[in-house]
Amino acid sequence: MLNALLSKLKKEQNGLYMLNLSSQIKEKNRKIELQNELLKFQNTKISELNSDILTKRT
Repeated sequence: MLNALLSKLKKEQNGLYMLNLSSQIKEKNRKIELQNELLKFQNTKISELNSDILTKRT
């Protein structure tokens, strides 16, 4: 009986641990996606500035 309860508790703890890991992974992925969007925006601005510089040189 005690072993069955301990086994059930361990399974529930493992499930909660996996949910927590999944939540952390989703949060990190969201942050990475935001960083990627920021980098895309910065690259666009740099390209525009480079284009302006090249246009002014010619």
